[in-house]
Amino acid sequence: MDFIRRNKLLGGAVIVLVIFNAALLVFLWLGRLENNRVNNGPEAKGRFLEESLNLSPEQIEQLEVIKKEHFKRIEQYQRDFNETRRQLHGLLNTENSDQKARVLSGKMGDIQSRIEISTFEHFASIRAICTPEQQQTFDKIISEVLRKEPSGNGPQSVRPPPQGGPEGNKPPPKGGR
Repeated sequence: MDFIRRNKLLGGAVIVLVIFNAALLVFLWLGRLENNRVNNGPEAKGRFLEESLNLSPEQIEQLEVIKKEHFKRIEQYQRDFNETRRQLHGLLNTENSDQKARVLSGKMGDIQSRIEISTFEHFASIRAICTPEQQQTFDKIISEVLRKEPSGNGPQSVRPPPQGGPEGNKPPPKGGR
């Protein structure tokens, strides 16, 4: 601290840089929040479909009803799933909980299955309000979304096995050498 007092210019520069860095961090943080609100909400995804499919005003009204029903149903499934998961993890400190854990795990699988079926029915309902031309565009959009698998679940997120195989043994050489 004595060094900074002796060199007032250096001390002033450090203070200015600290203020500048703090302002920059706040600016970046607020900008990121604004971008997330504008580009990533469900409304943005709905508008994407509306624009891509060139939906009529009547179709947009039907789409809104379909979306509200779907999200209401999914929210309930998510609450049920989270409650079941809390119950499952609550079994960690109890004895002889294997059977209860299996039941709760099965219940979680059932809830996840209902979520998947509900999502399928949701997209089928959207497709049903489209004209044949819009259905072709819709099918392309859905196949593209499914191919990308943004959630990280599925084949594209699977890592290759570690070098040397699962037990650490090296595989046989190619060509029998």
